[in-house]
Amino acid sequence: MQKTKKLKSYFAHRFYFISLIIMILPLFIYTLLLYRSELNQKTKDLYVKLNIILDEKKVKIDQDLELKEKQLSSVERYVYSLKDNQINGFLTEKAKEFSFKDLFILELENNNNLICTFASNDKLINDNFSYLKILLNKNFILFENQNITCKDCVFFSKRLEKKEKNEFLGVLVASFSKEELVSKTLGKKRSLPINVSISDFTGKVIISSDPKLKFITTQKNKFNQISRDKKFIAVQEKLSSIDAYLTIDVDNGIIFGHHKSDFLLRHSILLGIFFIISLVLSFILYKLLSKPIDNLLIIMKEIKQGNLSARYQKHRVGFEINNLGIFFNDMMQEVISHQKRIEEEKLDKQRYIDQLLIAKEIQLSMLPKEPLDINQIDIATGYIPAKEVGGDFYDYFKIDDKIVFIVSDIVGKGIPACLYSLNLRSILRAYATYFTDLQDILINTNNLFLKDSEKEFIFATLWIGILDLKTNLLTYANAGHPPAIIRKKDGSLIELEANGKALGFEKIKNFEIKKIHLQKEDVLFIYSDGIIDAIDLQHHFYSKEKLLDFLKNTGSKNSSDIVSSLFYEIKDFSKDVFQYDDMTILCVKFLK
Repeated sequence: MQKTKKLKSYFAHRFYFISLIIMILPLFIYTLLLYRSELNQKTKDLYVKLNIILDEKKVKIDQDLELKEKQLSSVERYVYSLKDNQINGFLTEKAKEFSFKDLFILELENNNNLICTFASNDKLINDNFSYLKILLNKNFILFENQNITCKDCVFFSKRLEKKEKNEFLGVLVASFSKEELVSKTLGKKRSLPINVSISDFTGKVIISSDPKLKFITTQKNKFNQISRDKKFIAVQEKLSSIDAYLTIDVDNGIIFGHHKSDFLLRHSILLGIFFIISLVLSFILYKLLSKPIDNLLIIMKEIKQGNLSARYQKHRVGFEINNLGIFFNDMMQEVISHQKRIEEEKLDKQRYIDQLLIAKEIQLSMLPKEPLDINQIDIATGYIPAKEVGGDFYDYFKIDDKIVFIVSDIVGKGIPACLYSLNLRSILRAYATYFTDLQDILINTNNLFLKDSEKEFIFATLWIGILDLKTNLLTYANAGHPPAIIRKKDGSLIELEANGKALGFEKIKNFEIKKIHLQKEDVLFIYSDGIIDAIDLQHHFYSKEKLLDFLKNTGSKNSSDIVSSLFYEIKDFSKDVFQYDDMTILCVKFLK
């Protein structure tokens, strides 16, 4: 009962929350759009307000700089009419009169250095100001420089020249406190925390109410206005009297914070009421729909616990849940029927697997397992069927002073190919024992095999060789099979090719029989086409060329090492890709 309670209304709970989300989601989207719209409008209004403040401050600063221009011009009119020993006193007097920190003159000497020749401050006289040669280019320049004695000053310069001859005489420079200009740029305190800055044409800050600000970069934003460093809303305008810019900016974060708190304050009550209404309506729907869903879940729980006869009963407010319950009842009936069919199929499949295992055991038992007790040769074999059983087989056996080697490939795979391979093996063994001539063995084998295979269109390829142990003479024939390969001691390869049709196609009157003498350290390698037809992930074949390269490099390996090394190389080549053909190897190394 406790478990049923945990299961109860699980689906209904989800429906409850989904319905709640569906009701609230439009409101949420509307709230976001409204928030965005009001924020955009406030931002536009802020740009208007900042531009008004900018115009107001620009007028004040322009007036102040125009006054300083007049003051420097009045000094210029008299300074060069005085004697040299009077100029320093004159500059000291004017600095006090105009409230300048320092007042000094820079002149360009013959060595092209810009030297302070006269000053209200004796410490500046004869100092080299060549790093300020930019002052020579313009009539008036406002700048800031930390290399001059006054660290907290702003400098204002005027180019000195004879007007009638346009002859350059020097530069008149006045310094005054940053605080003086800052107080005029900030003006009265405002509710909006603005930052006011003056920068030169490169963006370098000359003076700012933010002491950390050293450089100003601006870019256009979506309102077709400028912003600073993407974090500040900014307005900017060039000053009238000098080549400098006045910038006013406000931190975006402050604007967003003010707008967020204001927006929530104005809309939170309305949003809260709508949320409560949505919550109540969703709860009512949940209660109405939970009962039939609970009943269906309980039925599912009972079936899970083993009561397969449990079925859903219609509910008066079930609506679509009733249809779902009826569908569930029909599905359960079909599942039970399907389960019975699966059980029957599992039994049939298990019987088939058992038969395959028996066939595999029979096939493997028919293959020779023990090496021949002959010290002249070293024999190793390898066999990997594409399925549980296959159509390939190998065989070797001794008759008197001769050894017969066979590798065959029946077309097809699985149990049918396996049965035909066992049949062919038995026929070959029987005729090899009865006849001494290889031609007679093959002709009679084909005739008997043809009677069994022609109706099923089954055929077999075959390579067979008979080795005379006394003379080391190998007599061999090929019935449509890949030719065997002999690797000589020096690494050279000989392919043992012979013409012949596959067994089981038609009656054959003659097979091409060939002979070759084998020598010590020769390796006879017989294989099926599954070796060279092995594929990798890109469906590339292992190929005969790779096989020949492998055999050339086997060196002094024994037969067993050759077989295992080749299978390892093919496995590494194929990367465990499923292979569609059986792979068979018979490898013989001649020791004497």
